[in-house]
Amino acid sequence: MNKWTLETTKEFPWPKFPTIVEESKEANSVGEFIEHSYFDMRTDVLTRKITLEKLLTGDAYSSHDDALVTSINLLSNFVEHDMVLRIFKEMQIEFSTLAAILELPSARKTKPNWYKSFASNGSRILQVPETIVDDIRMSINDDIYNLQTNDSEWGGIGYDNEVRYTREDSPILYEELEKLFDNMNVIHAVENYMDNEMILEGVTLHVCKEDDKHWNMTQADKPPTPFENLHFDPKNGMMKCIFYLDKVGIDDGPFSYVMGSNRWDMNPFHKVVAKAISVSNYMENGWRRSQFASLPKSMQYCANIGAFMTGDEDILENKYYTGPELGRGNLIVFDPGGLHRGGIVTDEGMRTNLQIMFRLAHKGKALGFI
Repeated sequence: MNKWTLETTKEFPWPKFPTIVEESKEANSVGEFIEHSYFDMRTDVLTRKITLEKLLTGDAYSSHDDALVTSINLLSNFVEHDMVLRIFKEMQIEFSTLAAILELPSARKTKPNWYKSFASNGSRILQVPETIVDDIRMSINDDIYNLQTNDSEWGGIGYDNEVRYTREDSPILYEELEKLFDNMNVIHAVENYMDNEMILEGVTLHVCKEDDKHWNMTQADKPPTPFENLHFDPKNGMMKCIFYLDKVGIDDGPFSYVMGSNRWDMNPFHKVVAKAISVSNYMENGWRRSQFASLPKSMQYCANIGAFMTGDEDILENKYYTGPELGRGNLIVFDPGGLHRGGIVTDEGMRTNLQIMFRLAHKGKALGFI
């Protein structure tokens, strides 16, 4: 029987995660204390009783009698310390992001004609002229060739085959992309969506191959599920683009997005914990799964839900191919807070694309705490 569908789902449909038979009443009590402290601080941020300055200096936490810090520290009695630290870090980043959005000036309001469907669905595909694609490819052609032709050993972080570009070391690439995003109103769309100034800050060249391993980090000791790597990002204050530099068909692992999932209701406490778990515990073996299962019941969530889905979920992923014969484009703008994934390459396919990030900014500078 199908568990949930795009048409009927309004609340985020969490799958079943690893659990233990006997729950710890003591751990669950700590979890309730953490959740209560989290929501107390979140409410004060949203009502502007706590400012961004107080959050960044740490004064906000002492003004709450260190309740959140104390309760988070208690959690280390039940699970590994690194996971606990990551949960606290994600909460700090979330509070600061919320405060920044409230305190910074609203963005410009010129909206492209495709904005309404983009905001509703969470993603939009556009067509970049081939001449512009060729120009951008030319500026990074050596890196593309090296990634496509060289065999590499995955280091356990990031993608198997990637090159990351900063504004300092690749100013021409950034200038080309900024001009493109201005001409196509992409920057206008993401600024309206976030209602704040956004800046291009993060460009990664990614060549995806059949023998890649990064997409199978979570529960790596188990066979991939039909929805492997379906996730929402453990990032705040960001919007993204996938920019295909070659044609992408079914064997090349096209990017996909669950339309409308950006608007599904989710308990914010569950969401922030899920983000932290997804990057601090990949549950790649029994011991790591036992650590996850030892968390308080209210904190047993992970943003990478695809590794735990069984295949009988009725989920509609919008897959993005290229080519005019398919009626598709080559630039996907999307909210990484919705469910998405890069597809798995099969039958000697290959996908070459840029992954591009826009970050919250103020006066032309990205906010450093995100």
